[in-house]
Amino acid sequence: MAKKITAIINHKGGVGKTAISTNLSYALSELGKKILLIDLDPQAHSCIVFCDDVSEDNNVSNVIRDRSYSIKNAIVQAQTQGDDIENLYVLPSDLQLSLTEVEIYGRTRFEKLLHRQLNKVADDFDYVIIDCPPNLGPLTQNAIFASNDILVPINYDNFALRGVKTLFDKIHDVKEDQPDYSIKVIRNKRDIRDKKMTTTIESELSNNLPDQYLVNTIIRKASVLEQSRIDLEPIAIHAPKSAVKKDYDDLAKEYII
Repeated sequence: MAKKITAIINHKGGVGKTAISTNLSYALSELGKKILLIDLDPQAHSCIVFCDDVSEDNNVSNVIRDRSYSIKNAIVQAQTQGDDIENLYVLPSDLQLSLTEVEIYGRTRFEKLLHRQLNKVADDFDYVIIDCPPNLGPLTQNAIFASNDILVPINYDNFALRGVKTLFDKIHDVKEDQPDYSIKVIRNKRDIRDKKMTTTIESELSNNLPDQYLVNTIIRKASVLEQSRIDLEPIAIHAPKSAVKKDYDDLAKEYII
């Protein structure tokens, strides 16, 4: 079994789930860890960073919809600039995943579908990272059930902690029969120039979350990170000497401890 299966979740958009999913996955692969990145968002923003083309017949929709489908058929080696990325593999998404989500919602214990399939390949990887859509629907619930580690990104803004309690409650509901899991919050897009906002958010966190719920590494806000997203490159390739690249290296090292 993979050492850790991590679902990166927040039902709010724009908090950096995809950036964290892709850049953490890449940083871990650079450390020699064999990684499976699962794109569970119909917008497919994670997999387009590492996959030039996604097969209509082999993607995460097939994995979730059809229990008899072999998940191995849909897993592809990640690429960047046309070259294979050692140690990094992707289970890609597709727009049809939106229809799949509607289809599975009426099934009994629909939240177990990804878990059952992932069990078939979990021994092949050191770590599995799941990028989730910005909602708490059936796909996110599948990610929660399949994981033993939950990572919740929040931004340094006025609404950072809004809805976090609702999110935690939903996670606990889905994991009711699986007590052995962890939840941590990762602070994202910290603007060191905005000292007032930084102080406000840090104060709110200290008043509402015990320290054990916080990832030590903080990802800073950086325009180069946004440009790497536009160029469909991990930050390690787009700006290998940037400070935010070091943040992700630190995050990867903390992750594997």
